Amino acid sequence: MKILVLTTWYPSVSDPVRAVFVRRHAQALALHHDVTLVHLAPAGTVPVAHSGEGRLRVEHADSALTAPRELLLGLRGARRRVRRERPDVVHTMGFSSLLFGAVAAGRTPWVHTEHWSGVTEPRSAGPMWFRARSARNVLRLPRAVTVVSSDMADSVRAFARRRAVHVVGNVVAPATPQPRPVTDDFRLLAVGGLNAIKDPVVAVRTVRVLLDRGHDARLRWVGSGPLAADVERAAADLGIAERVELVGAVDPADLAEHHSWSTEFLLPTRHETFCVAAAEALAHGRPVVLGARGGQRDFVTPDVGALVATRDPEDFADAVLDVRSRLGQQPPSVFAAGIERDYSAPAIAARFDEVYAAVPGLRP
Repeated sequence: MKILVLTTWYPSVSDPVRAVFVRRHAQALALHHDVTLVHLAPAGTVPVAHSGEGRLRVEHADSALTAPRELLLGLRGARRRVRRERPDVVHTMGFSSLLFGAVAAGRTPWVHTEHWSGVTEPRSAGPMWFRARSARNVLRLPRAVTVVSSDMADSVRAFARRRAVHVVGNVVAPATPQPRPVTDDFRLLAVGGLNAIKDPVVAVRTVRVLLDRGHDARLRWVGSGPLAADVERAAADLGIAERVELVGAVDPADLAEHHSWSTEFLLPTRHETFCVAAAEALAHGRPVVLGARGGQRDFVTPDVGALVATRDPEDFADAVLDVRSRLGQQPPSVFAAGIERDYSAPAIAARFDEVYAAVPGLRP
């Protein structure tokens, strides 16, 4: 089929890690179909070009959600494009892209993919969005809506057409499971923003608990964010500054070396729509300990890790010790197997085809 993807979220040359999940979904679609992705963004934005397998063409179109004139130009341009190219499907990705689908799709079958945590947790996106949260009812307009986890589906069904919501997980980049370091130490790796949702201070306090119980433990956090100073202060106050390493943001290609260093993955997140970072940790062969709320429940089972329902560092320390005791001798391939089976690009491409097949008039 000919698929036209319209999205306001996409990696750019100036911000290559932004919305990587959208890029990976488009690449998965292009394994089976001819895909043109239009990145609707302010003038001068250069989207990251596609390379690799699949029939994907990536283009930029000027548009700005916060500038009425530029927004109007982007909406008109998207509508003209649909009329000119006559795609079999218009596929929008990201909540702010819904407006373009509503204006441009017309009678063309329209599918939408949602990743944004603000849909399921409106308070997390700030007070203005919380007051405007009824705007989520626009999800009733597409013929089908895909979301990245069953947890997200439970929330989105209230705002979409009946039986229109489908779970299509994020694509997890392929990785080679790494041998676990030969050590009795706990080398805990976290990957994510240093923000309130990820709750990095709880991870720091978990290290202190493990030390108090007689275990040698360290934390390495990959990612940046507004709580960096809070994390450093907490580590200093607890007397473990030398055991907490803030690496900052890194290129995704460099994550393998950090997973190789680690023995377990720890992320005391408050909520996730999917948690790509945890899935990537499993793909690299590491068991995971996470907060219990969110889409990670789709793939974190007792066979590969533990979920913690409280915000208590004592409970997170218990989980880390339990995972080491139960899973410490498992080969790395055990942790990676489910991710490769369910969240590889070919697996996600097949799931999208199932969604398209359920849309009246489409025959992928």
